[in-house]
Amino acid sequence: MGRCGAALRLALEGNIAVGKSTFLKLLGATFPQWHLVTEPVAQWRKVPVGSTNLLQMMYQEPARWSYTFQTFSFISRLKALLEPPPAAPHPVRVFERSPYSDRYVFAKNLFEAGHLQPLEWAIYQDWHGFLLRQLGPRAALHGFLYLRATPQTCLERLRRRARRAGVGPSPGQSPPCRQGARRRQGVQGRPRPPAARARGDWPGGR
Repeated sequence: MGRCGAALRLALEGNIAVGKSTFLKLLGATFPQWHLVTEPVAQWRKVPVGSTNLLQMMYQEPARWSYTFQTFSFISRLKALLEPPPAAPHPVRVFERSPYSDRYVFAKNLFEAGHLQPLEWAIYQDWHGFLLRQLGPRAALHGFLYLRATPQTCLERLRRRARRAGVGPSPGQSPPCRQGARRRQGVQGRPRPPAARARGDWPGGR
């Protein structure tokens, strides 16, 4: 438990296809009293207005929809972080990815690929930093769990996913290599939370 009996909040980070879903299942089986929050992919695929698949739109037209998607992605992650769990209090809450990877990995990757314009990237960074500073401890994480696997392992898992779905992997799904050298980010004026690393290249990981 955190200070004053509050739940510890941890973020599970790592490349696409590093095995986060499998690891969350292992955590749930080992620590059933923990609250595990998966990435809100279903929300991205069915936005309330018109049941729009914003994730697919971003993959198909990244230059048009990247800023819109990253805005919605950040808000959905922040909601998951701020909303209380549905059942009794839990000693630990683990979130699949965080508002920090939303900015320092995915949004930054889109900017460097030319899908976010410099003005869009500047605006995104401005309100991202402002919101997290204003929310302070309410949005703070106590630590990171970081899964690591070789890029080759992640890419092969991604190809297996695509074969099962009957489609080729989208360029937008390529594992961002910078996650292998992730910086633990802290809000201005706050210490960076600790990070623990684990191997994610076990057989059967997804």
